Amino acid sequence: MLTGSRPWPGLTHQQTHQRVAVELQQLQWPPCPAPEAPPAAQGAQSSPGSLEAAPHLAALMQQLVQLGKACTAPAPAARPTAEQVEAQLAAWVEALAAATP
Repeated sequence: MLTGSRPWPGLTHQQTHQRVAVELQQLQWPPCPAPEAPPAAQGAQSSPGSLEAAPHLAALMQQLVQLGKACTAPAPAARPTAEQVEAQLAAWVEALAAATP
């Protein structure tokens, strides 16, 4: 996952299935930094390659979260197709390549 942690840690597969399929619970997504106001602009130091040092990466994280939420929508008809996901990912790769010096 985006955070590197397991959703609903400590639950069995059956308990996780219960939460998702029966209770219609969804993953909790991490908050995203605002790309227009990085902490570095406010005088804080940020490491190269961090989200704060590269506002386009913060924007990408927001888009990844939106795509992840769409892919895990409870209604299958509301989810993007594999082709739509592939096209979006390819567009992001192209945009990142263009934005990287």
